[in-house]
Amino acid sequence: MIAGNTSGLTSVIVSSVAPVLRATGLPLVQGDLWAKTPENDIYYWDGANWIPTDVDTHSILSTVAPVLRPSGALLLDGDVWQDTAVGRSYYYTAATTSWAPTNTHNFVQDTLPPGASTFEGDTWFKSDTNNFYVYSNDGTSAQWVQIF
Repeated sequence: MIAGNTSGLTSVIVSSVAPVLRATGLPLVQGDLWAKTPENDIYYWDGANWIPTDVDTHSILSTVAPVLRPSGALLLDGDVWQDTAVGRSYYYTAATTSWAPTNTHNFVQDTLPPGASTFEGDTWFKSDTNNFYVYSNDGTSAQWVQIF
């Protein structure tokens, strides 16, 4: 279930100020990500507020939805679960104690992902340089934006 996100699609917005709308002018939806520049801090929209994914945020690789972190600690807002069985990403929302799909593609490769297969919000970990990118569309152009 995607609580509060009936479109099923998330957006990644890269800016220095907290967005109040998507680049397309449409309202924000739960799960949208904001990459705050120049700090490269990542926030997610919980439906009402931008929530920081603090330095303690974890990415968990698993074939089943985690109920705790690998250390046994409670899950926190912004934790990311990479479902290795199907190659899909989810983010954790403590308010609903649920995993919501990001509905993005996640590439791990050293070459540029194929243009026909990329959508706004997709992520790319460039394995030969260890850089992380998100595919952003500001309404005028679409491009890979380096986050770190």
